[in-house]
Amino acid sequence: MDINSKRFTINFAILFYIFLFLVRILDNDIFGNWENVHISQGLFGSWIWVAIKFSYWCIPILVYLLLKNNLGKFIKNRFAFKIRPAYSLLIIPLWFIVLLAEAHFRIPKASSTYFHIVTSVVTTPFIEEFVFRGFILSKLLEKYSFIRVNLYQSLLFACIHLPYYYELGKFNNFPLLLGSLIYLGFFAYVSGYLAKSTKSLYPSIVLHAINNLL
Repeated sequence: MDINSKRFTINFAILFYIFLFLVRILDNDIFGNWENVHISQGLFGSWIWVAIKFSYWCIPILVYLLLKNNLGKFIKNRFAFKIRPAYSLLIIPLWFIVLLAEAHFRIPKASSTYFHIVTSVVTTPFIEEFVFRGFILSKLLEKYSFIRVNLYQSLLFACIHLPYYYELGKFNNFPLLLGSLIYLGFFAYVSGYLAKSTKSLYPSIVLHAINNLL
């Protein structure tokens, strides 16, 4: 890939993130969580919400990759199952699941709705890992070092939650807001390391699903 092509790729990744951030502002602030008001949170409505999120999170990336004629290679490289030593890191969050099961004997936060299971535990990890650890991380790696890029994508991942935290009222509690952003940044950094060291998105998807479940 020549320099101009690399620059175009980096610019696309940056512009896509800005687009995503603005859409989240519209969704969470101006529209006032429109989907949850107008779409049922049952099983069928949950998948409608997933389709809406997929449309603006993933379709622009898929179209870009299709136009660059590397969609198939990109998907195969990110979702091929490869065993690497970093899989052992998954023991840590899996152990917390065991502790949680012993303490509560039930699934937290999702005791009565399909909505949380379908959107937060099943599909959101695939969507967000594809965007951040799959696309943004890999494309920025074409120009910068891994340590630098992993810090970038961790910061971006934390910041993409700001519109959502604003809706939740966390801006009124700065220590809580700061703590949440630090946690998200750390989570994204570990996910980036997993994706890079295993050359697959599956470990970070599993970690993300466990995080959302807890």
